[in-house]
Amino acid sequence: MELCELFPGRKCREHIIKQIDTMIAEEFAKGNQVYFDDYSQLVEKSYKGNQFYLTPEGVVIYFQHSTSLFT
Repeated sequence: MELCELFPGRKCREHIIKQIDTMIAEEFAKGNQVYFDDYSQLVEKSYKGNQFYLTPEGVVIYFQHSTSLFT
């Protein structure tokens, strides 16, 4: 199942990527710079709609490590 199947009629993918970018930018602002400087491009390139799971607190989106990102 794709995450966007849960939110029909919206620009789901764009919204999710924007939210992830915002969360990472907030971490940078706090001094938690554990992400690559080009995180926004990497998120856009590597986001897969089926890599998520649900918890009582909400949706968790995860990213698989891929060596193809670095080639």
